[in-house]
Amino acid sequence: MDLRERGDGAQRHPWEIVRAKFFCELIQSHVELSTLTSLVDVGAGDGWFAQELLPMLPSSATVTCWDVNYSPDDLEAELPERVIRSISRPNESAGLVTLLDVLEHIPDDAGFLRDELVPLIGKNGRLVISVPAHPRLFSDHDTALGHERRYRRSDLLAILGKSFEVLESGPLFSSLLGP
Repeated sequence: MDLRERGDGAQRHPWEIVRAKFFCELIQSHVELSTLTSLVDVGAGDGWFAQELLPMLPSSATVTCWDVNYSPDDLEAELPERVIRSISRPNESAGLVTLLDVLEHIPDDAGFLRDELVPLIGKNGRLVISVPAHPRLFSDHDTALGHERRYRRSDLLAILGKSFEVLESGPLFSSLLGP
């Protein structure tokens, strides 16, 4: 959950639950989890998704929630064992990096991928990314959330292709939109 949308309640929106299930299944199908030692959730917000991943990981694996918007209270909050919060990029490489609905907030998306994520992802590491689609749907809600843009699949693949090998791409909720 974006920290701007965080409330006091612990209940999750059904969209978040379905989205988490989708990405957990995607990760299980593309990542050798038994050998994973570290995961970085970029733009982790309140860290809920990272905590959903914990049961899938080896007991020795750590999860770093990296979010530049963490407050001092967020950084000092009690967290589950093996979960770390940081406002700066970890120095160690990670076998898995998740970047879920974050790239659209970054003015220089290609530069961020090249300069921040390429060094973060370990050899044979994986990046799982999601972004809002359909630029024509950009609205005041996007602006309020600090979004710079929405993406066409071809544009995102072109940006990713400069630094990464894309293994799979596709929509999450394609049935929600008409032709």
